[in-house]
Amino acid sequence: MGQITITGEGGSQETIALKGSATAPVTIEPNELRFGSSSGEAAPRSASISLANQADYPLTLTFKSSRNIQPIEDVTLAPRETKRIPIVLENGGAALQEEIVVQGSDFRVRLPVSAEPLVPKPAEIAQAQQSPPVAPSSPAATAVVSPPSAQTAVRSQPAAPPSGAPPPKSLVDHSVSFRVQRVPAAGWELHWALPKVAPANYRVEERFLSLNAAGELQVTWHAVAQENISASGGSVVA
Repeated sequence: MGQITITGEGGSQETIALKGSATAPVTIEPNELRFGSSSGEAAPRSASISLANQADYPLTLTFKSSRNIQPIEDVTLAPRETKRIPIVLENGGAALQEEIVVQGSDFRVRLPVSAEPLVPKPAEIAQAQQSPPVAPSSPAATAVVSPPSAQTAVRSQPAAPPSGAPPPKSLVDHSVSFRVQRVPAAGWELHWALPKVAPANYRVEERFLSLNAAGELQVTWHAVAQENISASGGSVVA
């Protein structure tokens, strides 16, 4: 924006305002690239953008981005030419907030790129909800329970048989009915009936779900401190 002032012979002046707009030599469609979190979609995720040369001369473009985005090769556009190029994410399905810088000889254009975290596939969720396997060599019978607000397993281990008694012939898996109670100071309490055969001890484990760098669902178990388990009045509280 500017102006020109014209002065006449009699000293009169007239000002003419100059207005205009600048157009980037290259345009990008879409002007912001977004990846959603559709269920069942697998990593790596990809999309494409359109580059259009608005100039009457060739343009060579280079691209700069973080390692979360697959490197993009240089592109040369003829005058008024349009090309589509792929954009591939390499962040393992995690959330993303980045930008791609498109660099010309004397200009640059920025393309925002965002992505929501991937949702695990239904089959992976069903597999993760299965109880952890019991090692054949373990002398313990396992009961797996899952409160609605947490993924927790309670394992009861029967007391060791008397000296000289034969070892148990097999392991028996059984379900345990329990009650969940919210405790503001401690979080949650689990209550279940004391078994007829008193176990030597209990082990409570929590299950954690996560995605690795390849976007695969990972399941890990973490034990809860055993000193927080006690028996009273025919029931067990954890």
